[in-house]
Amino acid sequence: MSMNWLDGSFDQFFVDDNLMPGRVRKCDCLVGRDIERVKEDGVDTPETKDNGYEGAVIDVEIELWRAEQAATLGTILAGISPRQAGGLASPHSIFHPITNVANVVRVYFESYKLSMPQKGRMIVAFKIFEWFPEGQKKKTNQSKKPKDDDGGAFEDGFVPEPDPANVGADFS
Repeated sequence: MSMNWLDGSFDQFFVDDNLMPGRVRKCDCLVGRDIERVKEDGVDTPETKDNGYEGAVIDVEIELWRAEQAATLGTILAGISPRQAGGLASPHSIFHPITNVANVVRVYFESYKLSMPQKGRMIVAFKIFEWFPEGQKKKTNQSKKPKDDDGGAFEDGFVPEPDPANVGADFS
């Protein structure tokens, strides 16, 4: 869906260009990076390692108050259900001003929770994760460690420098 973030309303949520029935009560979008902080004994400051972007986690709650809304929801849930056989379901496009600001548009629906109606209103909560195409594994150039005279690898990774005085010398 090609809307800018001000288009639509904060109480509407679209899945694959279908307007979810009812009203959005909550749309939280957590976006971040996978940061590791390790503090070794005897060191004053921790080491920080950035492991890259972590996909967004979106929590959405919608509120229904009419039977027709529940019927419409049932149709939409059949297309996004995490219960589909054969592994992960296909990713879906979503639109809400909050997710649009965070630039999250393709997602997997991990789960949804239907609650008993209270005061004539039913709440449906969704747990959604940002979808990414399968990533490429990093290629590493790992060279073999040099062998010592006994044929074993140096334990500490030491690589001896050639001695210019011995280059071309005959040691037989």
